[in-house]
Amino acid sequence: MKKAAKYFYKPEDNQYGILLGTKADSYAEQCYTQFALSNSAGQFDKDGNLIFNSAGQVEVLDFYKNLAQYNPPGPQTWRARDYYLQGKLAMFLLFFLYS
Repeated sequence: MKKAAKYFYKPEDNQYGILLGTKADSYAEQCYTQFALSNSAGQFDKDGNLIFNSAGQVEVLDFYKNLAQYNPPGPQTWRARDYYLQGKLAMFLLFFLYS
């Protein structure tokens, strides 16, 4: 994912490799949570104690931070769809909520 984001990142051409949420909102939480879950980086242990600073969480934070350098400039939110539909973005995370 990082290799592809880096490859497609051409800000001089208004082209970006990926868009992850970087504004404190629900989109950023959804993006981050998927990476955390895939790294078995829970926020609580089996006893309900907060473990947000676990090794797994630190790995995810580093990964997320490194990927976000291929974002468009500024705090990013659900604008990802707009960038993608305008042909300015190679990848973004899309979430469907089912009720």
